[in-house]
Amino acid sequence: MTAAIEIVIPSNGLRRWQALVIERLRGHGHDVTLRHGDARAPWYWAFDLAFHFERRLIARRCGGLMQIVAARPATARSAATLRIDLTGLAPADNTPTLALAFDGVPTARGALDALVHGRLPAIDIRLDGTTIGHAAPMIDNRASIAASLEDVLARAITLTVATADRVASGARLEPLSSSATPAPRASFSRYVSTFASLVIRESRRRALFRFAHWRTGYRIAGATAWYELPEDGSRFFADPFPFVQDGQRYIFVEDFDHATGKGVISVSEVDSAGFATTPRPIIEEPTHLSYPQVFAQDGDIWMIPESSAGREVVLYRAEHFPDRWVRHAVLIADAEISDATLLIRDGLYWLFGTLRDGHGSTSDTLVAYYAPALTGPWAPHVANPLRIDRAAARPAGAFFERDGRTWLPVQDGTRGYGSGIGLVELLDLSVTAVRLGPRQRLSSAGAELPPAVHTFNRHADLEVIDWKIAEPRRRGSSAEPAILANIRPRASSLSTTITPAE
Repeated sequence: MTAAIEIVIPSNGLRRWQALVIERLRGHGHDVTLRHGDARAPWYWAFDLAFHFERRLIARRCGGLMQIVAARPATARSAATLRIDLTGLAPADNTPTLALAFDGVPTARGALDALVHGRLPAIDIRLDGTTIGHAAPMIDNRASIAASLEDVLARAITLTVATADRVASGARLEPLSSSATPAPRASFSRYVSTFASLVIRESRRRALFRFAHWRTGYRIAGATAWYELPEDGSRFFADPFPFVQDGQRYIFVEDFDHATGKGVISVSEVDSAGFATTPRPIIEEPTHLSYPQVFAQDGDIWMIPESSAGREVVLYRAEHFPDRWVRHAVLIADAEISDATLLIRDGLYWLFGTLRDGHGSTSDTLVAYYAPALTGPWAPHVANPLRIDRAAARPAGAFFERDGRTWLPVQDGTRGYGSGIGLVELLDLSVTAVRLGPRQRLSSAGAELPPAVHTFNRHADLEVIDWKIAEPRRRGSSAEPAILANIRPRASSLSTTITPAE
């Protein structure tokens, strides 16, 4: 359903992120009119110049979400049934009003204050003062305050548009609790010192270490050690998915070449003694591939790798397993979806993944699609986005069942991308509702795990994980698989014991 929406905009300049809210609501068919607020939205104007300098210094493009843009007024076709206050300062009136709060502050200044003081901002959206929506944006580039603010504002767009659509449709919106506390005001001197320390730390890290490097570990149930896929440092293997066919064990991985900056899909074979071959490429496309989810269905073996760089979700079929694969169907087109993860439930096919909603991170906005058959047609769930949460949105492996309950491994990006993993329980699933539990900890029942596990999967008796390391830019080669030095297993297999998250 659509609504007549009046949007209160700042009298001292409309920012691009606010203009995108307006543009998207109009694109959804809402009758949108604009009214300048009576008060000037507070902002630290010196930061606009500082952000311009920051972007040039670190040579990183941002989406320009804080840029001042021209407002395009329009005449209302009917009286407003919903108001959105993008200033945070509009006085109350009789029209139901949505407003954002950044760490408890009614303007984006609250997000800036938090970032300058080293905090990760959260966003609440309130209907007439009652919190009905929440977002915990993922911050991808923590070496830049300007880029970090862009990540927050990108999810402010997502949250505002999704909530307005739900209010307009008459959906039931439950009140939520909020414990947000504003950070101290950010002085310019504090900004300068924070940014300088970030730049120095990041420059040192990039000089000594590769931007990202992952290692993949595997073991067979009953073994007493994890082993590592052999690699020489010029490439890494990540996103492992195991598959056992006719007694032969395989590990499918993202194979990323540091020289080309692109990933392909490769496969390793694990022999009867438990040693894995160096992965060999099996699927390559013009754009980056990763997360090779392999599964058997209807007499064939299939794969849905991540191909978000190509803005599509593609289904591959094994023409000759495990070496030859063919593109079988495009399941979802024109969408940047990361780590789409399959679930088959009650005659329907489901894909859960994170959507990069135009701007911001790829790791915090969980969406679901469903279809009557594997090849589609696939439809977005009415409740999308299901959550915006840096700690519990992006899938980190296939769904699995334990004791009659369904669990999804998820990435926890609280300390940065690839910094941890958790589990969320699927509590309810239908074409009208999806309900997920809070993030839980993945424990290992006596066997230690690396501190930055990124993926967990198991098929038959083959278990796999991957984790991020600080990889020196230069190191010697390693031709043989090695026992992982930083894992001291005391149990025969990884046990997905669920314990409450802190």
